[in-house]
Amino acid sequence: MIDDKTCLLIVDDDNLILSMLEDYFKKRGYFVYAESSGEGALARIIESKHVDLIITDIMMARMDGWQLLDYIRNEMQLDEIKLPVIVMSAVESIDLNMEYIRHKANDWINKPIKPMAKLLDKVENLTGKNLGREKVSG
Repeated sequence: MIDDKTCLLIVDDDNLILSMLEDYFKKRGYFVYAESSGEGALARIIESKHVDLIITDIMMARMDGWQLLDYIRNEMQLDEIKLPVIVMSAVESIDLNMEYIRHKANDWINKPIKPMAKLLDKVENLTGKNLGREKVSG
């Protein structure tokens, strides 16, 4: 049950990363939906009607992270305030900075995510909640 917990939607087609992120945030008091595809993420947003922030991988089959983000921003009309999105990528490039701005992501992080507290800081900044520090240190 969600109640008043901050709800994260984590999207990654790598089940190991997905599971690791889900476990990390659950241990810190977040309610987490985990989806392995952009299509699954969209269905979850529509079905749940309660997602506070999305963390999504960029490179996924069928619907990639950019397509997911474009659909959320343009078709669902959920702007950066209504639904913040952090994108993740294992590819480092200057183009990523431009794409992140063009697709209206709130923030981005490189994979592998080290330290995990870096991602936690980004989530806390965008949600305005400091849950992770209260539950588990590190």
